[in-house]
Amino acid sequence: SNAALISDVYNTRFISIGLPDFPDQAKTIRRISARGVCIRNGKALMIKYKWPGYGFAGGGIEKGESLEETVAREFQEEIGCTVTKVGKFLLSVTERTTSVIHPGKYFEQVNLYYECEVANAPCTTQTTQEEADREYECIWVDLSESLRENEAIPQRQRDVAVLKLLLGTDVITKP
Repeated sequence: SNAALISDVYNTRFISIGLPDFPDQAKTIRRISARGVCIRNGKALMIKYKWPGYGFAGGGIEKGESLEETVAREFQEEIGCTVTKVGKFLLSVTERTTSVIHPGKYFEQVNLYYECEVANAPCTTQTTQEEADREYECIWVDLSESLRENEAIPQRQRDVAVLKLLLGTDVITKP
């Protein structure tokens, strides 16, 4: 259940990136996302964008959907692989920024990362038009290589946090 998985959040790792505090009475748009981390032989199954950087598959939770279902659906849509298992909770990365889409508002996204396993045979991706416009592909990438490339890209800092955890070089804070 979501309640059991979310309770894991309070006994594990937290990272916050972006703005430390929003102004008093800030108009804030909030979103919770579930993301999967699939590792095999020192490589992660990640999204390679048309611009520099790699990202972990995942996205917003739809109404009535569990966190496991979100991870499975997003992997199918974005990477084209069937998730065979959603495992333990790894960490939460909260991003806080000014909203690009809604000027004058703030945006807070809590990204919940879970270990997962995928079937060997990739399937056809089922991307949204916005995702298709990003022209990305799924790729097995060396963790250190992905970290090196992502560290130079401000928009990939949430992925940097996860990669550092996986490589054992993380600095994680708890609230």
